[in-house]
Amino acid sequence: MIYIRIIIISVLLVGCKELHFNQINSDKPVYITYNPKYQDSVKISVPIKFKVENMESYSFITFNFIENNEKKAFLSDFIILNKDYKTLYERPIKPAKNGSSSGEYYLVHESLNIPHKKAQEILNKYDRNIKLGEKFKDTIQLTDYYQFKKDFPEILEKLNRKEDYIEIMFRKEKDVEYQFKSFPIKW
Repeated sequence: MIYIRIIIISVLLVGCKELHFNQINSDKPVYITYNPKYQDSVKISVPIKFKVENMESYSFITFNFIENNEKKAFLSDFIILNKDYKTLYERPIKPAKNGSSSGEYYLVHESLNIPHKKAQEILNKYDRNIKLGEKFKDTIQLTDYYQFKKDFPEILEKLNRKEDYIEIMFRKEKDVEYQFKSFPIKW
């Protein structure tokens, strides 16, 4: 009798794979954008890439961005794009329905403010002949994430001092309650 219980428990545990999260170095560009809230600063959009695996047994998956223990607003503070880096990911993802076992996504942090003086230094570094001022209302591509991280580590180190996470909310088809799992982000 005990052997039957062990076999049943083993089958259940093997069939229930946990979600696996992996952050990957991003090759996508960093942008400087207009900041509608503050005239003396601009925003920098910083992309990170991540992959989620073992999704096939879940009927509902969605992502949230937690910055310094505060849940951020989708589309105003951050966006999550599909692997093509052009389309917003479908909220919620329904992997059990479409048979997908993994997915790659980009989290783009869009609420990082930097003063005009620092922004001008960044623009000059990448030979962008643009002067920031009160009338600046543009979006400028700088360089890829890897190069930006190398050239301006202090900006990303500032982000790393906070506790930032991607929170995954998920459930299986027959589950009533949602589960949450958080994964730290390294900028």
